[in-house]
Amino acid sequence: MRRNRLLAMVLFFCLVFGLSWVIPAAAAEIAAPSNLSAVAVSASQINLTWTDKSSNESGFKIERKSGNSGFEEIAVVDSNTTFTDTSLAPNTTYTYRVRAFNSSGHSAYSNEDSATTSSAVPAAPSGLSATAQSSSRINLTWEDNSSNETGFKIERKESGENYTQVTTLGANANSYEDTDLDSNTTYYYRVRAYNSSGHSAYSNEDSTTTSGSGAVPEAPSELSATAASASRINLTWEDNSNNETGFKIERKRSGGTYNQIATVGANVTTYTDSSLSDDIRYYYRVRAYNAYGNSDYSDEDSAITTDGDEPEAPSDLSATALSSSRIKITWEDNSNNETGFKIERKRSGGTYSQITTVGANVTTYTDSSLSDDIRYYYRVRAYNAYGNSDYSDEDSTITTDGDEPEAPSDLSATALSSSRIKITWEDNSNNESGFKIERKRSGGTYSQIATVGANITTYTNYSLDDNTRYYYRVRAYNAYGNSDYSDEDSAITGSTSEVVIKFYIGKSYYYVNDQRRTMDIAPELRESRTVLPIRYVAEALGASVAWKGSEEKVTISLKNQVIELWIGWNTARVNGQYKLIDSTNPKVAPFVLPPGRTMLPLRFIAETLGAEVDWNQSNQEVTVTYPAP
Repeated sequence: MRRNRLLAMVLFFCLVFGLSWVIPAAAAEIAAPSNLSAVAVSASQINLTWTDKSSNESGFKIERKSGNSGFEEIAVVDSNTTFTDTSLAPNTTYTYRVRAFNSSGHSAYSNEDSATTSSAVPAAPSGLSATAQSSSRINLTWEDNSSNETGFKIERKESGENYTQVTTLGANANSYEDTDLDSNTTYYYRVRAYNSSGHSAYSNEDSTTTSGSGAVPEAPSELSATAASASRINLTWEDNSNNETGFKIERKRSGGTYNQIATVGANVTTYTDSSLSDDIRYYYRVRAYNAYGNSDYSDEDSAITTDGDEPEAPSDLSATALSSSRIKITWEDNSNNETGFKIERKRSGGTYSQITTVGANVTTYTDSSLSDDIRYYYRVRAYNAYGNSDYSDEDSTITTDGDEPEAPSDLSATALSSSRIKITWEDNSNNESGFKIERKRSGGTYSQIATVGANITTYTNYSLDDNTRYYYRVRAYNAYGNSDYSDEDSAITGSTSEVVIKFYIGKSYYYVNDQRRTMDIAPELRESRTVLPIRYVAEALGASVAWKGSEEKVTISLKNQVIELWIGWNTARVNGQYKLIDSTNPKVAPFVLPPGRTMLPLRFIAETLGAEVDWNQSNQEVTVTYPAP
């Protein structure tokens, strides 16, 4: 009875005074974020941005899926509109959505957006084989195991030295000939593929030893291929050596690769290739050989196995000197079926060699970079798929006299940094067109790297290797030729310091550039990740570390990198942008161990600061190298 009266009184008061004091007002709804955009920036990273449509959120929850899997939450960030998702799989499409939250609940989801990471680095080449060809040449071959490489980088070293890159080759390359080597020397090689996503692992290493010193023969020249019938092609060439054992003849079809088809003896300069297919273009090249190796290849020539007419010979050849270094030749074109013209030149008492070709219907050519006051002889012949015409008549002329500029002097080379050297010189002439600048390394040969205009007396050489001595020389030039060289000067680029730190799981000692140090808490593994008091890493790299107790936040700064981490958070803020500390393991987060040491994930910190991290499972060793190689 008393209970019924109590209920009646409550109902009476509700009816009289209203319900507002009994039922609380509904919480304000959170607006959903919008304009979610996902952009892939590499093979392992996607950047997210969105529009914040609410003013009462505590933060945002980010969800991701790939393939046919469902969405999973991967990160929680505060009131921000960007997020960087890292350590993703290459060539994979990821879909994202975002929603806001506060203590009252969640907003609706944003729109979904997707992005596809770029392809992975190429697979490593294998089967590297190095074969000595002579006292100065080594041939390399390898297996191309990737289909997405931009090319290959070839590295070489001698015993006891470090590898250095000697060249790069294009995609699908699987061989390289290394020349100008020392005799009786062992060389080691390794190769790796590369593309825009990075480098493959190295191939196996292989080595070989060049033969003892001795002269390989000179290369043959003036190779000529002439179709003799529908199944035969005749070859002729010029023998330029007196020490060959013989000649090796190679052939290929269009788009194919060369294969050796025959050898002939010393002093032989002809060969007939028979049993060929009709109406096919065949390409040829020839090289001399002896016990010390092979010569360089001759020029290439080709012919089509089919009946047809060679072009008529050109006539009325005329050679006219234009300056001390240029001669212009003209001729009469007497054929209507030529592919072009082959131009040959010699000096008095010398032998003709081909210097260039020009296209069909062309009847003039200017020969430049000649020596002053020298008589040059010329002849021309037309060619097409069926062979060469007879030669034109011969003509000659003498390059005219003129004054070359005076040589520059007082050359000075000064290192500006680890990659720049500035050179200056005295201009001693008033008739130069400009200056040619040449450079070499110790023990190397000079090559031209740049030209500058008249009256310029300074040049800065960029993109050099650090801690390396470079030699320079300069000469002036004009239409009449080059001056003598300036005096030589050299400078050494500054060195780039490297820091190598080694830590050991469970050990309180560590090494910085081989100097042993100790820490009060040893590194350990948490969630299969190395964690340790990060101060020992940061300070060795020259970074600063700051702790803000009120926020339980660590701030690490090095050059233009600022990293902020919070105890218990699986996200960090790098230069103002939030990102997961470990996208493959969201459980990885900073924590505290007695006596108040903040334990942070090593790999994330070191790689974000620009270092490389390597893990050796067998001895539980972590190596940090800064800057990353």
